[in-house]
Amino acid sequence: MLHRSIISPRNGEETMKTQFPFDFSQIFKQLDPAAMTKQYQEFFGKFNVPNLDMSALVEAQNKNVKALTDANQAMLEGTKTLMQRQAEMVKQVLEEASEAAKSLGSAATPQDAADKQVKLIEASVSEALANFAEISEMVKSTQDETTKLVTARFNESMEELRSNIAKLTPEGGNGA
Repeated sequence: MLHRSIISPRNGEETMKTQFPFDFSQIFKQLDPAAMTKQYQEFFGKFNVPNLDMSALVEAQNKNVKALTDANQAMLEGTKTLMQRQAEMVKQVLEEASEAAKSLGSAATPQDAADKQVKLIEASVSEALANFAEISEMVKSTQDETTKLVTARFNESMEELRSNIAKLTPEGGNGA
């Protein structure tokens, strides 16, 4: 994280503002599929390549953008679910800590308090490990889903590329 000082116009006080080095909202604003398609057409339109199917290239580019959008959407949904689950876990831990404090306060003897502490520690560590495993599985599931989306589109794109290259050769072309 980057920090920078900002002078408040209201009271003239200097404050610190956290600024992330990557502002993904700005990156996505620049992701305009129509503009990208137009740039793609302009670039390849400069070349006079016989049998080059521009519509196939544009369609492939649109599929690429859609695949990336779908992968990003899956990642964002997975992140949202993960954050919600983490919030639930924190709430549960706080409730359990409150109950533990009450339990320890009601111990009749130092031995009883020590026994309760050991049981609480065992339960806390066990629950923390279970939570860690659950979160790890959630992250892995999201990664698997996004990887599957991008890999499928990559494989499809390679097949499209092979097909388009075959059309450029005299044997695969239309009378060239």
